[in-house]
Amino acid sequence: MLHQSEQLNELFVALAQAQAEMESAEMTGSNPHFRSSYARLSDMIKASRPALTKYGLAVVQSCLTNENGQDFLETRLCHKSGQWLRSYIKINPKDATIQSLGSYISYLKRYCYGSMTGVSIGLDDDDDGNANMPDNFHETPRYQASATEPISEAQRGLLINLIGSRDDIRQRVHEKYKVENISMLSRKQASEIIEALKNHKG
Repeated sequence: MLHQSEQLNELFVALAQAQAEMESAEMTGSNPHFRSSYARLSDMIKASRPALTKYGLAVVQSCLTNENGQDFLETRLCHKSGQWLRSYIKINPKDATIQSLGSYISYLKRYCYGSMTGVSIGLDDDDDGNANMPDNFHETPRYQASATEPISEAQRGLLINLIGSRDDIRQRVHEKYKVENISMLSRKQASEIIEALKNHKG
């Protein structure tokens, strides 16, 4: 579930700029049971916070309970302009012990932080939260970086604003990158176009 402020233009511009400068998160966590490595939340914050802070962005995560007694993790991306994006995900571990709950919430925080900020993360299958996920949890698409990482929503919104009604620019983009629309661009390609458009106005 995603909620947002009435305007998002300044937040999208800042997020696209921050994503262009973010480092990839290192995988310092390990899960002997699954023989896998993964990026801890601290790794993701270390890789993304300098760029987020530079462009006036902050991430706040809180555990909340609604009027029906259902627990949620709220992840909020805030911009200094007052614009914001907010998502909620249910806290519903298979095992209700304190240890399992802590592992489960830690997993959700990493998942939601990566999805909200777009920081590139390394995941080998899964981490220590896997055993506490509901059976249908992985039906939800998870954020995972790749060599051809797709354009982010922030970049797409910024490109739409930068290109505007300039059909000539849109056509050049389609021809150069062999795509039918900007949603098919990679993050790297989108960054190149954004920089070119910023440096060449008119």
